[in-house]
Amino acid sequence: MRTTIAFWVLLAIAAAWVAYGLRVLSKRRPRLANREVVAGRMSLLFSAIFTIGTMLVGLAHSGNVVTPATWLGGTMVLVALANLLRAHQRRAQLQSLRERLERELATG
Repeated sequence: MRTTIAFWVLLAIAAAWVAYGLRVLSKRRPRLANREVVAGRMSLLFSAIFTIGTMLVGLAHSGNVVTPATWLGGTMVLVALANLLRAHQRRAQLQSLRERLERELATG
């Protein structure tokens, strides 16, 4: 039963990445900063799901919530969070640059 549930969760995660990839590839206009933010959110969500899953499996199997897989999941969550924060910062920088360039073009 646990294997079946894990399989379906992994399948849902893979399907989400495929759907996002198809959406990104179908757009002609590049908006890389926004894509980085969306990918960062997805990776944070999926890493958190993995970590919670490892905690539940560890609890059900040995009664211990913290396992090596949980440590790996926690590390993945921290990396995903750092990437998401970096993506937000990059998007803010690019938006401020765009606004500045638009102001310069408007004034002459």
